[in-house]
Amino acid sequence: METLTSARIEEMKLDKDLNGLVRVLQENDEFLKKEAVRAMGQVGTTACIKYLEKALRDEYGSVRAVALQSIGALGSRDGSLLQDKARIKDNIINLLHDENWTVRYAAVESLSLLYGEESLEEITPFIMDEDPHVKEAAFQALESFKKEK
Repeated sequence: METLTSARIEEMKLDKDLNGLVRVLQENDEFLKKEAVRAMGQVGTTACIKYLEKALRDEYGSVRAVALQSIGALGSRDGSLLQDKARIKDNIINLLHDENWTVRYAAVESLSLLYGEESLEEITPFIMDEDPHVKEAAFQALESFKKEK
């Protein structure tokens, strides 16, 4: 097997080589997996969403967080990519209680981006999160909802 590097992952992204990126996700290298998930978010196809959803269950918090960010960015750019919005919303809500603060932060951001004020009930409790970054994300989301009115 070839030696994987972030440069090789960048090539896969530019070539829209989803199969190659999926193979990277089978590796046990946190950094490479995170870069592959980020690349999938930039490739931006419906097929990528399926693998990004799988990455939401990855053992590494950084991979889960980047998967959330990628789903949020893709869905906010083109909502038609999210074929089962209810399932995706449930997956994101489950990660609001992750032990890793970066995952909770990304979950709050993704819910806000994808579902707007519809996610108010899920996001509001996180203004009391133990981590100041997560609190700030929740406050920013609530502020953006006010501005939308």
